[in-house]
Amino acid sequence: MNETDKQALFNEADPFAVDYFKEKFNIEIVITDHKLLPTMAVSEVSVIGHVKGHEDQKFNLTYDYKKNVVTGGSVSREFSQALKDKGFDPDMK
Repeated sequence: MNETDKQALFNEADPFAVDYFKEKFNIEIVITDHKLLPTMAVSEVSVIGHVKGHEDQKFNLTYDYKKNVVTGGSVSREFSQALKDKGFDPDMK
């Protein structure tokens, strides 16, 4: 996959991740990095970032660009606790 194709996938994954966190947790995020997972195995992009204004509240969301769904992810201990404090389950699915 060439760089233009990768960037197109990242451009698709970014707004998806922003909407996901806004809709599920009512939280604004800042995206700091992306990783394209091995295309021979999966059709996924890893979106990495943190909660806006809280750089210690980090996340990694895995987005399937063929199915247009979240397939997994994780949050830092600080992010998990902030979600629990707001009454949310920190599960990424």
